[in-house]
Amino acid sequence: MESDKVQIGLSFFWQFLAGKEDPNHPEEWKLAVPDLDEGLDRLKKAGVTSIEIKATLDPDAAQWMNIVRDLKERGFSVTYHA
Repeated sequence: MESDKVQIGLSFFWQFLAGKEDPNHPEEWKLAVPDLDEGLDRLKKAGVTSIEIKATLDPDAAQWMNIVRDLKERGFSVTYHA
């Protein structure tokens, strides 16, 4: 029997998750979420269970691993979109 539980996920460019900015919306996120850690905590509390990392440019490998580790430590599942 399938679960009726709905999982909510969001998608972010890796640049945003690296503490930089979303290349499509450079100012909007800074205004809405000035502190990335606080923003991710708020998303988790609101029921977001999955974060998709979008990459149109190759990230630095160490930076990428840090982003993935941080998201997993916060309890998110992680998917990739390239």
